[in-house]
Amino acid sequence: IADPRLPQRLILSAWGWHHPERRTRGGIFVSDDRGAAWRRVLSRDSFVFSVSRDPLHAERLYAAGFSGTAWRSDDAGETFLPIRGFRFKNAHRVFVDPTRDGYIYIATFGAGLWHGRAETDPEARTLTEEMPRRRSV
Repeated sequence: IADPRLPQRLILSAWGWHHPERRTRGGIFVSDDRGAAWRRVLSRDSFVFSVSRDPLHAERLYAAGFSGTAWRSDDAGETFLPIRGFRFKNAHRVFVDPTRDGYIYIATFGAGLWHGRAETDPEARTLTEEMPRRRSV
């Protein structure tokens, strides 16, 4: 998405890809020069499906993906924290509740809508982080 206040600033959600010969990194990337250079601002989630902007708060962004966590940024995408209480693995997109400030809807792939407060939890771990690591044989 583009920042309406800074047209040269772009925020990109990315899906990581694993291949025997090459591995790409997913997460959220930001460009401050119309896409000439990118920097990764969210690395804890490698499968981010979407980033959306809060129309009521110019600096607030939301992100959703497939790692069991939805994310919120209050600094125009520089940092993202997990949203408290959301624990569904297949999130599609975050929408701001138009009738209640501070509440959001999260659309999922196949499980309907989650509705709740848009509070963050800095201590929360993603489902991917909680899964035991597979040891190589």
